Amino acid sequence: MKRAVGVPNGVSAQPLLVLATTGAFGFILGVLRTDWQNAAEGAQAISGLLKDPISPFVAYYAWAWTSLHQVPALLLRAGLSEWTVSVLLSGLAGALCFQALGLVVWALCRDPLFSVLAPIWIAFASDPSPGFLTFPGINYDAVLLGSPSTGGMYGTSLALLVFGCVGAELYGPAVFILGLSLCVHPVLALWCHLALGAALLWDRDGWRPIVRSCPRWALAGYGLSLLSFVSHHGLARQPMTPVEALHAPADYATVFIRYWDHHRRPVPLSTPGVVMAALNAVLGAVCLKLYRPSFRRGPSLMLGAFLASAVLAGPLILCYRIPPDWVPGAVWKAMPARTLNLNVLGLSPLLLGLLWLRRDDSRAMANLLATSALLILLPPSHRFLCLMPSALSLLAVFFLDQRPTHRRFWSWSGAFCLAGGVAALLGRSLHPGSSGRYSVWRLTGAVAFLAAGLAAAWRATTVDRTSRIAPSPPQDSSTSWAVSPLARGTVLAVSAILCVPLLRDAWRSWVSARAPSAVFAEASRRNGSLLTGSNLSGIQMRTRRPVLLDGGGFDWLPYNPGLLGPSIDRILREIYGVSFFEPPDDIRQRRPGGLLSDTGRQLWSSRSPREWARIRRDFGVTDVITFADWELRIPLLARDSRHALYSIPEHIDDPPAGAADPP
Repeated sequence: MKRAVGVPNGVSAQPLLVLATTGAFGFILGVLRTDWQNAAEGAQAISGLLKDPISPFVAYYAWAWTSLHQVPALLLRAGLSEWTVSVLLSGLAGALCFQALGLVVWALCRDPLFSVLAPIWIAFASDPSPGFLTFPGINYDAVLLGSPSTGGMYGTSLALLVFGCVGAELYGPAVFILGLSLCVHPVLALWCHLALGAALLWDRDGWRPIVRSCPRWALAGYGLSLLSFVSHHGLARQPMTPVEALHAPADYATVFIRYWDHHRRPVPLSTPGVVMAALNAVLGAVCLKLYRPSFRRGPSLMLGAFLASAVLAGPLILCYRIPPDWVPGAVWKAMPARTLNLNVLGLSPLLLGLLWLRRDDSRAMANLLATSALLILLPPSHRFLCLMPSALSLLAVFFLDQRPTHRRFWSWSGAFCLAGGVAALLGRSLHPGSSGRYSVWRLTGAVAFLAAGLAAAWRATTVDRTSRIAPSPPQDSSTSWAVSPLARGTVLAVSAILCVPLLRDAWRSWVSARAPSAVFAEASRRNGSLLTGSNLSGIQMRTRRPVLLDGGGFDWLPYNPGLLGPSIDRILREIYGVSFFEPPDDIRQRRPGGLLSDTGRQLWSSRSPREWARIRRDFGVTDVITFADWELRIPLLARDSRHALYSIPEHIDDPPAGAADPP
């Protein structure tokens, strides 16, 4: 009887070994990549540690339901600092992400050593330029670790971990994590339910072993989420007093999405994130078509879930091109485009797992070697690009394995290359540079596609119609440890080469994050609410003082526009000098989701002490934190290389008629 692909005897402990090893390394890397976590601000909002009146920024966190705020709130009440909580959250996020990546790889190739090393390759292939490790997502970063966006990291990693557990046939843990994820990131958790449900409907017999073996796991996971939901109202503070609205609640959400929001802007179909998600879906579909009879149920369900996620999310991104007031508010709150980030992050482990599944195939090993060379040679911000030619070449190998005629192969290859060249010249993926001409490397790529297409088309007219190409069957997993010493030694050597700069950069990030700040130290010793300049973020968690508005991003407004919209409108008009309903052209063009780095600088520099005192009286703020090079006409308390802290005078007597304001 033929053995199923990827299922050797006696491997019940292997996925646990993969989980333990990848989790340990991911935790270490996550700790070294620690950044101040947004969840710490949410924990401050519901823990009662902020004694001052609640601002719109604090009110959102008090209103939002997630265990990422509740558990850290308990830790803060127990005496831990915000930095310690951020370290723990960052380390756990790294552990979950590496476990998810390693388990997806193991589900396909069933090789524990390569599954442990693969997350190192994937982390090295990510883009570190934003300050954290990420892949280009769909209007929303597909983050691995190191980001202050706690919810984004945990939500995506848990969904990917569910897929990996299903692929490894760990159905009990998969159901437990699926239920628990509801209280971590409800939107991505519901999407994960939908994708797995669609995969199970396609494989009608697949749900039976899950239902039989997982009732206790389900009770534990969903029970914890229910407990979190019930306790939410007990931990949350009372919301702020609503401000009189000048417009209907829907108007605030519509205007923000149309002019301000970065995460809900139209999605160009030529962006790298869309291409990576599409390649993930195509690889999954091809593997299901070719190897479904030889795959176990677990890998088949995992690939089906990836495919279902892409198929269901693909049409949803088209709603971003519809006028905002035509789309239901629930769709905007869900931000459906970010669900494709599951496929973006899933491309790397899926590709590496399939390459190592075919480890006896010289073409697959050549592909893996070329991918590792590109990882080392490409600049850090473009390393992820090596995944695209690697996936395309693997698809070509799959195509060759189907015994097509030479003429058919060259005809389809020529059509594909010609279509790619024409799309590169005419599509939106090729933007003119600053000089009005196409960039050299993009134009070279378009010409190369066209030349390859013409050559393939000519070749199709000259070959024998009846000639065929010999197939290459997939690697039988019964020899999972019987890999050539050269291949395994090469993988170990490349992993060591990639691991050194990965740890070095993580250590530098750790040292930078722990650098002391005289401004934050002085601000934390004072009382009252804080006002922050332009797009400064993360000030509240560093000072344990409520911030009136986090200008770095208020994309949480659409979740409760009736309560938050009027307050944000008033704050922007009276403090930052910006109209919410008619923002400046630079904000409309860039759509940052918040303020720009120079927003309000000129106004603040010219504002008199009396005007600052009026702001203190009207909004209840006592101090101002700005960038270090800003100069305000109020007393300076502290300054370091990045920030400056000013004190707002409590009261200034009105001068005699005709007298000028004090300097």
